Amino acid sequence: MRVAVIGATGVLGRNVMRYLVARDHTVHAVARTPTNVPNHPNVKIFRGDILEPDTLAPAVIGCETRSCI
Repeated sequence: MRVAVIGATGVLGRNVMRYLVARDHTVHAVARTPTNVPNHPNVKIFRGDILEPDTLAPAVIGCETRSCI
C-alpha cells in the first residue's frame, strides 16, 4: 500500500514511517524540511506544510491512505 505521512519528521511521524516501511509499504513522506527525513528505498520524500495545502497535493496523488501527524 502507498501511504502519505504528513509530518514525517516529527516523533510520531518517524515512528509511523518506520512501522509502515517494516511492513513493506511505500511511504510518501511529507515534511517542511525534507532533508530531515531518513533515507530508505521505500520512502519518497516531498516538501510540504499542512498550513500550505497546495504543497500536499503532489504527495497524496496515488496514495491509498494518508496519515496526518
